[in-house]
Amino acid sequence: MLDQKKNLRTRLDVKVIPDKLQFGKSSKMLSFQLFAKGDLFGSIICPFVVRVAS
Repeated sequence: MLDQKKNLRTRLDVKVIPDKLQFGKSSKMLSFQLFAKGDLFGSIICPFVVRVAS
């Protein structure tokens, strides 16, 4: 079953603007834009990891 899931995964190329998010002492949230082709579903957590549900 795990091998089948591996075969279903596709490459994910994303472009995040700005390419660096800098947090300061007073910054708790920063905004960014994410561009991708097609529909995506997932989450971004620290450190920035994108989890994509298939």
